[in-house]
Amino acid sequence: MSHLPETSVGLQTLPLEFHEIKNFTTLFSSFASHDKVLAPFLSHFPDLKGFEAQIIEKSTAYKPEMRDVLYRQIRSQMNHKLSDLQEKNLEALTDSHTFSVSCGHQLNLAGGPVYMAYKILTVIALAQKLKLEFPQHQFVPFHWLATEDHDVEEICEFPFFGKKHKFQLDQTGAVGPMNSNTLPAQMREIQDFPEWMAATYESGQTLVQATRAWLNEQFGELGLLVIDGDDLEFKRAFHSLAIQELIQPWVQKALDEKTHLLTDLGFKEQIHARPINLFYLNDNERIRLEEKDGQIQTIDGKYRWTKAEATDFFERNPERLSPNVAFRPLYSQLLLPDVAFVGGPAEIAYWLQLGTVFEVAKVPFPILIPRFSALYLNPQQVRKMEKLHLSAADLFKDQAELKRDLFLPDGLIPDLEVVFQNMLSWAQSVDVTLVPATKAEFARMQKQLEGLQKRIQKAAEMKNEQQIGQINNLITNLFPNGNLQERSESWLSFLVSDPDWLKKIAASIQPLDFRFQVLLDKN
Repeated sequence: MSHLPETSVGLQTLPLEFHEIKNFTTLFSSFASHDKVLAPFLSHFPDLKGFEAQIIEKSTAYKPEMRDVLYRQIRSQMNHKLSDLQEKNLEALTDSHTFSVSCGHQLNLAGGPVYMAYKILTVIALAQKLKLEFPQHQFVPFHWLATEDHDVEEICEFPFFGKKHKFQLDQTGAVGPMNSNTLPAQMREIQDFPEWMAATYESGQTLVQATRAWLNEQFGELGLLVIDGDDLEFKRAFHSLAIQELIQPWVQKALDEKTHLLTDLGFKEQIHARPINLFYLNDNERIRLEEKDGQIQTIDGKYRWTKAEATDFFERNPERLSPNVAFRPLYSQLLLPDVAFVGGPAEIAYWLQLGTVFEVAKVPFPILIPRFSALYLNPQQVRKMEKLHLSAADLFKDQAELKRDLFLPDGLIPDLEVVFQNMLSWAQSVDVTLVPATKAEFARMQKQLEGLQKRIQKAAEMKNEQQIGQINNLITNLFPNGNLQERSESWLSFLVSDPDWLKKIAASIQPLDFRFQVLLDKN
């Protein structure tokens, strides 16, 4: 399949359909191609008509008092110096004509993988795009901090210039309040690690404060606002839905409805709901809740309440209830005036299971937007690619397929199937006893040609051994350990090499173009 190059400031973009790349699931490829079979799982398709309907729906459902709560708490949370655009976006939240687009992520230390930056820049680009299309409204980009997650091991992994690092953070409970004072020294031991990033984790700060600081450092000028759901006032707004889930669980049944529809279509489910989709949260613990013997308890049995006691306790302490992955999306959409949510392939997959959860709660389900997804080639890699005469699609082929396509010209081995079918048909009409001999002869010829093809290909590979080595080196660099670059390298690596890298990526993003982009940096 040929692809015409498209240009942007600083980068040349070569688009590929997601189904052309083996790293993406059938479900995500279907979603990105606007497959109509997924319409029952969506609010609206991401086109102008869909956004127009979504704006009306959210405007009707989003309560003015929630705007006031959101404004006050974001103002309190983002207590550092705001950029002019951040200040403008924050003030706009109190206006009924202002809506948001959001993404969310774990508090990956030192910024996380490349796709973290892609996700945030997609949200910013989408807000800008919607403002152009609907100038009577304002659109604010939000990043949701997953401060209540407790997977410390996962956030401590850090890839940097092709090497894997792991920070030590010996604390328990939700990650947001964890102290970050041991991290700067660990970061400064890494060669070429930027000082400004290490400084955000200086002594006395928490992980949530540090994450806000580096997000503001890199994306504040672009107007990004940051929200932490681990907030007493926000939990109060969510409290009635959470208590209902605790005492008369409803999320699992609602989620299973869409999940069964998806699996009936042949797609795989991404998440499983639990009988109760809440955790008990305190200063250093986050423990899943369950019902046992008619009572509510943490799964380790450490805390236990009758249902009446649980209702009373959590009504007085709403901040102690923490939603899990099946419940948190609803929480975020209750708080934010979102018209769209931007997510990666796994996020899109599990949000597709959540439609009925939103319907039961009477909260509008946002338009889903896949984040920008790309493979970046620096100038040296671009020169190698061009010297080797590789296309964008070639970079994603397996080794055997690529060698065959590069070193065996089209038509070298003729297609004998048509000839065979003609001969077989003629043999049957003349003398049916000739059919077995015809089939046997065809099988012999085919085997001989396959053997000849292998000999020719082996000779071609020996002749082009140096070129094959160069191809392998290039692909190894672009796909660390055989994985997509955006998942196995840090965006910080590219920013250290090129201070303008984020600007180049931002200029390359078309938020409603749902294709994978190969980015060629020729400067």
